[in-house]
Amino acid sequence: MGERLRRETPHRGRRTLAALVAACAVALLAAPAPAQDGDDGEPSASEDRAPDADVLTSEDHHRINAAVRGGLDYLASRQGSNGAIGTQYPVASTSLAGLAFLGGGSTYNSGPHARNVQAVTRYLTDRVAFKTRLVSVRSGNRTLKGEGYFFTDGTDSGRMHGHGFATLFLAEVYGTLPREHPQTEVVREKLRGAILLSLASQTRHGGWGYRYEGEPTHGADEASVTVTQIQALRAARNAGLEIPVGAIDQAVEYVRKCMSDDGTCRYSLHNGQQGGTYELTAAAVSSLNASGVYDSEQLKNGMAFLKRCQVAEKNPAKAADRYYYYGNFYASQAMWQAGPELFDPWFDQVHQHILESVGHKRRDLKTGLEHWVWRSSQYGDEYATSMALLILEIPLQYLPIYQR
Repeated sequence: MGERLRRETPHRGRRTLAALVAACAVALLAAPAPAQDGDDGEPSASEDRAPDADVLTSEDHHRINAAVRGGLDYLASRQGSNGAIGTQYPVASTSLAGLAFLGGGSTYNSGPHARNVQAVTRYLTDRVAFKTRLVSVRSGNRTLKGEGYFFTDGTDSGRMHGHGFATLFLAEVYGTLPREHPQTEVVREKLRGAILLSLASQTRHGGWGYRYEGEPTHGADEASVTVTQIQALRAARNAGLEIPVGAIDQAVEYVRKCMSDDGTCRYSLHNGQQGGTYELTAAAVSSLNASGVYDSEQLKNGMAFLKRCQVAEKNPAKAADRYYYYGNFYASQAMWQAGPELFDPWFDQVHQHILESVGHKRRDLKTGLEHWVWRSSQYGDEYATSMALLILEIPLQYLPIYQR
């Protein structure tokens, strides 16, 4: 028998976690649309809190709402005429900003930042963000053929990360577009091409590396790239596209093999590198949890390692001491999937840290709007702001890929 293909009903609507953040969601969606324009924070500690099933106060809701709206308005103000947001890693930062707009409740057709979602979509589907090549991928006794799209921003080591984030964004957009919408087929074509290239680029170990299939150094794998591809393929499958069942299974097995007995995730199977960081382990745990690997020893050990790192800090946000935004971005997903008993007290402290210790408020001189900005000299303020917003938005549950 040939390998089965998974096909699931597309997400055509979204739900919110009403009991936790209904007031915040309503306020965000009611906000007026902004006018269109064309150093990493140093974490500090706050007091530990006892676990609580519902720790957010009305004041917390208000502050998160204001920060998310201000951050989204900042990203909108940074969008260029071609739709790009950020210049250091434009495909990755633009795609993450697009996800932040979606995570705040806007869609391609509605919401205060619908025009920004449309512009991001055009940037990724038009002329500036991809190369094309013919791709042929085996799927059991079938062969999937088509033109493969690689979302490139001219960088080297971060290209496959950007490709994964771009594919994830388009999958989330596609899942909300009506079938009769004129943009639906355009998005589907580019999304299918991006998926084909990802599938062709999967290494023999089951993971992905910094190169796509056909490049001279393709074949080396790396766990953080693999996580981006897993999320992108899952989102595409959830949106109704056909994904070979073995591709995700092999990728999940790759992540499982990367997990060490002490709970850390090693960097690569290809080069045999041992050990791992909090940030990479959070990414691995989030992908295992979201892929339904709930009872594995690897997941349990990984969660135990994350908790040990968090408890060692006065604020769990500081456990991501190498890559603050990246680490907390994936930790937010891992903790959310683990359930409210772990997520609620974690989020209570982390959202305060993001707002009070690393966030910056400022007034935009052109529009008079209050902007929230998070800074990163290495990857760009647009990247850092998008990551911070996606962490703050996770309880809203607008993005299907982050739903429990």
